[in-house]
Amino acid sequence: MLLNFDLTFNQLLTGPLTKWYPEVHLGRGLPRSHATFLDFIESLANRGYTLHFHTLNHDLFFESLSSTDAIQGALSDGFAELGSPYYGTFQNVIFREDGNTDSFSYTVRLSYYTGKFDSQFNLYKLHGSVNYYVFNDEDRATVKTKRGIGPNDLLKEVKTDRMLKYESDFGNYYPNFLSGTTYKTLRYDSTPYYDEVFRRFRENLETTSILIVIGYGFADSEINRLLETHFLNSNHSIIIDIDVKQPNMPQAIAKSSQYFPGGVKECDFNALLQAITPHPPSAALLPFPPSP
Repeated sequence: MLLNFDLTFNQLLTGPLTKWYPEVHLGRGLPRSHATFLDFIESLANRGYTLHFHTLNHDLFFESLSSTDAIQGALSDGFAELGSPYYGTFQNVIFREDGNTDSFSYTVRLSYYTGKFDSQFNLYKLHGSVNYYVFNDEDRATVKTKRGIGPNDLLKEVKTDRMLKYESDFGNYYPNFLSGTTYKTLRYDSTPYYDEVFRRFRENLETTSILIVIGYGFADSEINRLLETHFLNSNHSIIIDIDVKQPNMPQAIAKSSQYFPGGVKECDFNALLQAITPHPPSAALLPFPPSP
């Protein structure tokens, strides 16, 4: 049990972290807690910036922001449903007025991680997500589940002897996200997903023109090392930190940063836009946006 503690711990965290947001369009001003933030990223997009959002959160709040006037459903997370060989079995029970029940199930195609980010708005979940599961075969692909599909309901379409069939993965009990403070760094290359998404993170740090950090706190030593190695050492020196209180930064990062108080709800984003405007719109990198 001690050897499997990290897996058990993830199972315990999954419940309180999992919230399926309704698939509805959120008009301008909604959600109110992030209205000014959404206006800000919409202004950046209108100025021609490509935005790469890197988050350490495991929940699904940021995905819900895709259905806003600011992003217009154009959020790319590296997953693709078209052509995916991965499926899930959706099961449901209907309670009738006469007291009896009707049950049914059907197979639903699921998205899997392809590493393709081709939008003006791109989301990278560096430590995984409550709806990411690894299909345990030789490919070790990361599959994104949907509401109503459990971890034991995953299927893969394979061809054997010119026949198509489904293979099941009955060993799935916990989502693929990294938690804790030290052990997670040892799992950064545990699956193709983490290896690829951290490669993307390093490349984005090296090629972006502006780094905006929101609600991070600089408490992750490995992330700090990547910021120093791949951003500061790549002749970039513009770091803007937004938080409710000024965090204790590593010295090298502190020397190259500008602090904006108020957090995501009360930050003066107009002043932030003025600070950004003189720099070319190659990319704006906004890591770690917090959920409310």
